[in-house]
Amino acid sequence: AGEVEEEAGRSLFMDSITMQDVEDRLRHLDLSVLYGEVHGYQYPARLKHFLRVILLAAAGYSRSFQEHADDNVYRQLASAYLHGVKFLMKPVKKSERLAQQFREGDIKFVKAFWNLTELPVATRFGAVVGAAVEVCRKITIDGSKDIKMPQIHTPPTAQHDPTSPSHYTAHDSARQVMVSIKPTDQECKAYCPEGYKPPLSVDARLISYRTFQGQQHNESGVPPRGTCGHAGESRESLASAHLSSANTPQQQQQQQHTSGKGAPGSAAAGGGGTGGAAKTRFQETLGAMNMASMADRWKVKAAPMSPFLVVHFHGGGFIAQSSASHEVYLRDWAKALDAPILSVDYDLAPEHPFPVAADQCFFAYCWAIQNAHVLGSTARSVICVGDSAGGNLAAVVALRALEEGIQAPDGVMMIYPALYLHMTPCASRVLSLMDPLLPLGTLQLCMTSYAHRFQAQHGAVTAALHKHFTLTEPRHTHPSAPAPSLSTPSHAHDDSSLTHEEAAAGRCLHLQHLHLQTHQISPGTGDEQCANGCDGVDAIATHWCSTCNAAICSVCVMMHGRQKTTREHALSPLLLRAQHVSARTRRRIHHLSPLVAPRELLEKFPSCAIMGSELDPLLDDSVMFTRRLHSLGRSDDVKLKVAPLLPHGWLNMYFTGDPASLSASVQATSWMKMMLHNGLATPHP
Repeated sequence: AGEVEEEAGRSLFMDSITMQDVEDRLRHLDLSVLYGEVHGYQYPARLKHFLRVILLAAAGYSRSFQEHADDNVYRQLASAYLHGVKFLMKPVKKSERLAQQFREGDIKFVKAFWNLTELPVATRFGAVVGAAVEVCRKITIDGSKDIKMPQIHTPPTAQHDPTSPSHYTAHDSARQVMVSIKPTDQECKAYCPEGYKPPLSVDARLISYRTFQGQQHNESGVPPRGTCGHAGESRESLASAHLSSANTPQQQQQQQHTSGKGAPGSAAAGGGGTGGAAKTRFQETLGAMNMASMADRWKVKAAPMSPFLVVHFHGGGFIAQSSASHEVYLRDWAKALDAPILSVDYDLAPEHPFPVAADQCFFAYCWAIQNAHVLGSTARSVICVGDSAGGNLAAVVALRALEEGIQAPDGVMMIYPALYLHMTPCASRVLSLMDPLLPLGTLQLCMTSYAHRFQAQHGAVTAALHKHFTLTEPRHTHPSAPAPSLSTPSHAHDDSSLTHEEAAAGRCLHLQHLHLQTHQISPGTGDEQCANGCDGVDAIATHWCSTCNAAICSVCVMMHGRQKTTREHALSPLLLRAQHVSARTRRRIHHLSPLVAPRELLEKFPSCAIMGSELDPLLDDSVMFTRRLHSLGRSDDVKLKVAPLLPHGWLNMYFTGDPASLSASVQATSWMKMMLHNGLATPHP
């Protein structure tokens, strides 16, 4: 009880209680009362009515999806409309249907319902409501070749693990250490369905209010869709371009010279796949119809390259949506920031589970840095932005950049992010029982779909790390106080060839910064489980540790007592589970849950701003991440704002005209603008 009380005083997450315990206690409740006529009373008036419409649509589509799961989406919508009218007349039936649907947790329904925003009529709505932009086109980044990024500083976690998705190679001519970045790695197959083949390309969308130099998809100037300068018409240029991962402008020009097509500084000069520069669809059409003279009349005067670049990662619970459904605010951001925005369309779970999305987003970030000239930017100041699941990915990209020692973003903007993907109860998550967009069952469904296999193996380690940081970091306020460290040691190695006990012993001895103590071991009774939470066939407590006052298993005995006269080392029950994982797995844990990232990484984490929502199920993620950074002395460049009375996903709803959502959107834009301008003062090698 004392441990639980201490944990509650320092953390909003109760790792001592499982989410299953909470669900068991709530199982007898009639959740239909939460979706009745009074639903949404806590929200502002404009959002309240809008969210009630969303719930009515969810109820109608739920019944329609059940009846017409194999039909096309338009027939489903027609049926959903009829069911929606019935539910409108019978609100009790509507609330019962919603409670049943959310309790069942059908991943197919959630994906289908959320992806209704990807229908052409819905994506076109963003173009109508959002600002008119001159550039809005899809890009496919070729991942068949690795990207070489220069290492500009030593990673905070010391030497890189050679078994991770990227590795160091020496550049022969300049003697510069380079980092090889892959879009995905074979390692991801361990957490993916059998027969899974990692994708070798990453889709993205380039949005820019103005046309900057380098953004033209050919030198002759292809006419944009619609007419520029005419009132009431869109000024966007929609084109689908295939850009290769050529790393430098010189390599781009070499590809262009080899293929004889394209032009320097154009998207076509970027190449296409492994066969050299590829024509865009507009070029192919114009070439076939011999209309080059018409294209000359549509030349767009390009502005000088912008020093800014925004790399965006969309939300959708890792399972749904794309950049197209987020245009409603991306267009306004492009206008307000006057900077090109590259929004990454990572592959979605459960078909592409963790760590595919995290790897793809990092690959796209590296590609954007190396190929900023075709995005209309010099990349002097780069920030990463994400909402919900995208906020998680933005933080992961920054952490990986620090791990690799490459150019990190100058700022990270996270909006209602998911930063602790471990199903642990906390106040904001439990109160999400009646959330209209992200109820508790759906939240758990998203986390499970994204990282079920990884969490099944390492979920206990994630909880142990969080508990360790929660109970230790706030206490280390004196400069001379030793700080716990669980990062990859400088002499880390791949322990896949070692036995379980040998690997555990080696990792235990790497914990150099913990308080040292020698443990006294004696034989035990062997009739109980290990007190440190070890599992498996060897988890029977065969010995007794008088120092820890606990019964321990044979693995813990080895870690406690082997050569204790010459190798004194620390052992904490909170850390034991973390000591049993390889350095590579330890990295992957905070690639999933940035909240448990090592101290060394968070101390160098870029300036960050977090926008939370008062009625958001993920609010506690934002609060705890901010608290960790503040405990490390990062209070000056880490900001948190909790928008009052707003739900999760408000960024896609501010067009309703609600004052609170409008104010929060303005604040987010202001922070992004500030980080971009501050980045200009940061020297980049």
